[in-house]
Amino acid sequence: MATAAEARASDLAARLGLHQAGRGVWRGACPICGGSRRFQLREGDRAPLVWCFGGCDRQAILAELRRRNLLPDRERPANPEAARREHERRREAEGFRRAGELLAEAALAELPAHDPARADLVELQARLRLDPVAEMDWWRRNKPQLAAAMLEAWRKHERRLRRRTWDFVRAVEGA
Repeated sequence: MATAAEARASDLAARLGLHQAGRGVWRGACPICGGSRRFQLREGDRAPLVWCFGGCDRQAILAELRRRNLLPDRERPANPEAARREHERRREAEGFRRAGELLAEAALAELPAHDPARADLVELQARLRLDPVAEMDWWRRNKPQLAAAMLEAWRKHERRLRRRTWDFVRAVEGA
C-alpha cells in the first residue's frame, strides 16, 4: 500500500511513466483507456489531481490507481464533525499566517536595516511558515487581542478579494 508521501504527484508520475509537460504537470497514457497523451496529472494542495481528456471518469481513474497501490485508500474520518472543525481551524491558521506575514513584511519595509527588531520579525515569519496552527494558538493564549485583530484583518481582506472576484466575473459575463 502506498503511503501519503509516495502519493505525491511527481512520484506517481514516475510510476506511471508520464512525462513532465510543465511545472507540476505530467502527461501520458491514461490508466483506464490507455489513450496516449490524454491523461494529465497535476500537483494538488492535498493530493494529486487527475484528468483524462478522453472522458474517463475521474473516480474510476482514482480507483484504478488505488487498485494498483499507487494511491492510498481513502481514509474516512471517524468523527466528521471533529474533522470539519480541524479543517476550519487549519483554514483560520492559514489566514492568520498570511496576515502575520503581510504585517511583518510591511514593518520590515519601514524599519532601518540595522534595527534589532528586524530579526524578531524575520523569526516570526519563519515560525508562521513552519507551523501556523501552533503559532496561532500561542498568539491566542499570550496576545489574544492582537491575534483577534490579525484574524479579523485577514477576514476583511478575504471578503474584499471575493467581492473583487465577483465584480470581475460579472463584468466579464456582462461584456
